[in-house]
Amino acid sequence: MRVEQAKTLHAEDQLSVVDIIRNPSNLEQWFIIIIDREGRTFFLLEETGEPLVFEDIEKLITLLKEIGFKKAQIHL
Repeated sequence: MRVEQAKTLHAEDQLSVVDIIRNPSNLEQWFIIIIDREGRTFFLLEETGEPLVFEDIEKLITLLKEIGFKKAQIHL
């Protein structure tokens, strides 16, 4: 799911949970998983279709706020 799509679905109250997960192959990186109201799971994606990966968790949180989320679960 791309950022613009996530903004639209969040505004329509179609998204239920956001998880912030460490990249298992590089523990210095984080990525975002979004779960919709039907229980489907999505990675937040770049325009290229690759999962968005962050080394700075503050930038990740800023993006989630821009989408409209007020809560997220962080998995250490």
